Amino acid sequence: MFLDSVLFYLSIQADSFAKLVPYFYEDASAGICTRNFTKQLRWFCDGKLPYDLAYISILKQNRTWRDQLVGRNNGLRGVVTHESGILGVGWAKPKDGLIEPRTSLYRSDGVVEENVVEALKEITAGWFTFLDEAYRHFVPRLTDAGILPIVFIDELEKARFFDADELRGFWAYPILKLKT
Repeated sequence: MFLDSVLFYLSIQADSFAKLVPYFYEDASAGICTRNFTKQLRWFCDGKLPYDLAYISILKQNRTWRDQLVGRNNGLRGVVTHESGILGVGWAKPKDGLIEPRTSLYRSDGVVEENVVEALKEITAGWFTFLDEAYRHFVPRLTDAGILPIVFIDELEKARFFDADELRGFWAYPILKLKT
């Protein structure tokens, strides 16, 4: 049940972030799509007029997590939500080896993801990396507009929440470790 919850709440968080984005710009009524994160990503990246090239670059470089989560055909949340996907939890014991936990996601035509726990770690790390990059992009703008207290550019690194290389930081979800 916890794995299902992570799938849904990661998507909800991204969609909630999309609702905030227009307010990071001088003209919050500029027509930025706020329906959900995926539609907003398309609005920025596939729009006829480039709105914010730096933010578009951040979106394009940090979208793998979103595709893994809700992408067509094999997005994990989509498989659970729209295709009645089920999680299979089990284990394997190789000869002369340690027990290996197995958590797979299945749909009617077979396995979608063989290691859901590792996939969720990747998705969560991608989401947090995106948030850090978006934060670094928008904070100077919000500070200049007087919305945030003065934040000096060298202090931005002190506020970085996630370090993908070291897998540490302030996590909304615990780092998943399975004991064997």
